[in-house]
Amino acid sequence: MKKLILSVAILATMAVSQAQEKSSKNEVTFGAKAGVNISTAVFDESIKNYVPSVSSVVGANFGFFVNLPMGSKFALQPEIVYSMQGFDYVYDNEYARADIKTRLNYITVPFNFQYKFIEKAYIEAGPQFDFLVGAKGDYTSKDKFSNQVTSVNDKDLKDNYKALVFGLNFGAGYKITEAISANVRYCLGLSPANDGNTLSSKNRVIQIGAAYSF
Repeated sequence: MKKLILSVAILATMAVSQAQEKSSKNEVTFGAKAGVNISTAVFDESIKNYVPSVSSVVGANFGFFVNLPMGSKFALQPEIVYSMQGFDYVYDNEYARADIKTRLNYITVPFNFQYKFIEKAYIEAGPQFDFLVGAKGDYTSKDKFSNQVTSVNDKDLKDNYKALVFGLNFGAGYKITEAISANVRYCLGLSPANDGNTLSSKNRVIQIGAAYSF
């Protein structure tokens, strides 16, 4: 009888443990995330000759997320993230050379659908909406005939950029522990970020970071 009771107790404990494990895996979770941005921009084909050299800049991103399970394999993860982006470019012709550094700050709202293809790893994709909160630029130009140099720092460029930009995310992540995960994501800007007729650009961002689930 004691053996029977012990066996039933062990089986019951295992069943409760498995049920709790399954339940925890399908619970809605909240968390915080932070990481590094490597951002740049691509320009309209018609004006590429005016922007011969574009380079990336490094920034940061941080924010919060909620993970909404949709079964054992799928989940939807909305986020609110502060994202520091931008790009550098050089305009150079026979008359002048200009070095321009552009810094763009956004509140980004991605909605990523995640697919867990193995126990601890997932891939993701989804739309993203970027709300501009600030845009500044540093500008240095040199006239090649007079050798005159003009510099402007921290120029407000917010009026030159769109208040809302639409994009698409592709990424992957790996769960290191129950609470901590690492992720990488590529943010592809689909709508122009620049509001002007010249130097029309679209954002490109690689994000590498970590997330912590509460």
